[in-house]
Formats: sequence, C-alpha cells, structure tokens
Amino acid sequence: MKKVVFTVGILLLSLSTQAKLAGIPTIHSVQRDAISITVSVKSGSTAVKGALVKITANNMVLAAGTTDDTGNAMLKLATYGNQPVTIEVIHALYKKDMKTGVVLTSGSTISFGLIAKAATPEEIAAQTDEKVAQEQAIIDAETKKAQEAVAAQEEARKKQEEQKALTEEHKAKIEEEKRAAEEIRQGLNSNDDAARQRAEEAKKREEEAKAREENLKPENNLSEAQKAEKKAAEDAAKKSQNEQQKTQEQAEKEAKEKEAKITEERKAAEQKAKEEESRTKDEEQKAKEAEKEAAEKAKEAKDAEKEKEELEKLKADLEKLDADQKKLDDDRKKVDSELKKLDDKFVKAKKKGKDTSSIASDIEKLNDKHKKMDDDQKKLEEKRDKLKKKMK
Repeated sequence: MKKVVFTVGILLLSLSTQAKLAGIPTIHSVQRDAISITVSVKSGSTAVKGALVKITANNMVLAAGTTDDTGNAMLKLATYGNQPVTIEVIHALYKKDMKTGVVLTSGSTISFGLIAKAATPEEIAAQTDEKVAQEQAIIDAETKKAQEAVAAQEEARKKQEEQKALTEEHKAKIEEEKRAAEEIRQGLNSNDDAARQRAEEAKKREEEAKAREENLKPENNLSEAQKAEKKAAEDAAKKSQNEQQKTQEQAEKEAKEKEAKITEERKAAEQKAKEEESRTKDEEQKAKEAEKEAAEKAKEAKDAEKEKEELEKLKADLEKLDADQKKLDDDRKKVDSELKKLDDKFVKAKKKGKDTSSIASDIEKLNDKHKKMDDDQKKLEEKRDKLKKKMK
C-alpha cells in the first residue's frame, strides 16, 4: 500500500499569529530540527495496515500518515521544538488509541497495540473451523449413539415448560417495569414551565459548548493545503479500512454459511439418530415379543415332550398290563380245562363208587388257583384304573 504522509512546516511568526487568534499559548523553542519517527501498530501479534496516524500539538496537526502492510507508518516533521505531542491511531475495525505528552526523538519507534472491535477474518476462520469441528464431533456422537437421544427429549420438554413459566414471569415483570416507567414519564411530563425553561437553557449551553469545541479542533486550524493533504491521508486510510471491512464481512458471511451447512448436517444426523432410535425400540419390542413367544413355545414343547414321555410310559405300562392280562387269561383257561377234566373224573368215580378224595383235593387246589388268579385280576384292574386316570 502506498503511504500517504504529509508534514506541516510551521513558521514561528505564523504559529504565533495562529496561536493568538485561537487563544492558544505560543510555543517558544530554540530548536527547530527536522525529525522522522516510526509508529508501529499491531493488534496482538498481527500488524494493522491502513490505520490513520496523526501527530498533533496545541490543536495543530504536525504530521499524519497510514500504516503499511507491516503495520508501520514513517512520519516526518519538517521542524520540531521538543514540545510534548499527542499521537492518535484510528482504524474502523479497532478501538481508537492515543498517547499524550510524548516528546519525540528522531529515528525512534513508538508502538501501539489496538483492540479489535470484532474478530479478524483470520480469527473468524479459526473460530469457524473450531465450530465446524465441534459440530462434526456432535454429528459423529449422534450417529454413533443414536439410541441415547430419547432421554434428552423429555428433559427438553421439561426445560421448555420451565422456560415458558420463566418467560411468563419475565413478561409480568416487564409489564410492571413498563407501568413504573410510564408513571415516571407522566411525572416528568407534569413538570412546570420553569423546568422546561431550564432544559432549554441547558440545551443552548450544550450547543454553544459544542460550537466552541468545534472551533478548537485541529482540522479547523489547518491551511487549505494542509487540509487537502490530511484529507488524502484520511481517504487512503478509509479506502484501506473499507477493503479490510469487506474482507471481514466476506469472512463472516462464509463462516455463517459454513456454520449453517454443518448445523443442517448435525440436524440431519440428530433426526436420523431419532429415527434409528425409534426403529431400534420397535425392533427391541418385537424381539421381546418374539422372545416371550419363543419362551412360551419352548414351554409348550417341553410340556408336550413331557406329556409324550408320560404317554409312552403309560402305553408301556398298559402293554405290560395287557401282557399280564393275556398270561392270566391263558393260565385261567388251562386251570378251567384241568378243572373240567377233574369234574368229569370226579363224577365218573363217584358213580362207580370209587374214592374221590384225591380228585377232590386236586379240584380244591385248582379252585385255590382260581382264587389267586381272581386276586391277580383285581390287582390288574386297579392298575388299569390308575393308568386311565393319568391319561385324562
């Protein structure tokens, strides 16, 4: 950037005349050497370019210029009488700074540290990257932990209710404050004519003070050439600052767009997480129902298997009873056949008058067998009844 520097040569006679006209004490000094100084302007560790630097003494501009890309402004004073001066540094993006009562030394460097009114483009970019990283971390967390989103919804609803209640409370307080302010305004509006007269006089005194202050400004004590040079420096500074302002605004715009995009991505991730959570809950519910049904079916299968085993055992017991019954029936048939033969033999022997005692004894033995088989039959029936009851 081209530096704009103008110097003001002040003749002793001219200075004395202007000082008398402005009501400013005349500066007397025996030393009137030309000097040059450097003003270094930074914000933190960053050089500030395009800042307007002015050196004034007794409301007279001695030199002015703008800082270059390195944040430095070389200022030359055609004459300097070792009087204390004021150095001002002005930049649209930073807070104004000044040093007063400075005695200049040729070749010296005077440093200023400006405080930014807002973040620089570099800081905006860094902050945006940080926000993007944070948002991306949120997206990753939301995607990874999709099942943890529901608890926050209930908490959010509670907070909304709390905030709603708090808002209503604030509304009531605001209405109360408005009423109090209106009462004060009404009280102020009811002041008498004397109060209004005092206000008008105070306003008039304020305007007169402003007029006097305007007359004392350095700009009103400059020649036309000096004003032109000063305006050129101010225009150059304004142009540089406007360019920086546009750069900053563009950086802010890009940062907002980038943040908006990552916010949309985060919202999409959160929505997806909620949907996944809902689907997960449905699947879990279905899994529980399936598990319950499987357990029921497993129990049914176990019961069926147990019933089958019991039936198989009953069947085996019945088959054994049937086998015992068949054997008993076969034994009874044999006994009946033998008993019939003995009965016929007993009748024949009795008709012939023979001894029938041995035959009667054999018959008695067979009858005892019948009785025993009757007992066995009864036991078999009892067992069969028990088995039938188990089958019901």
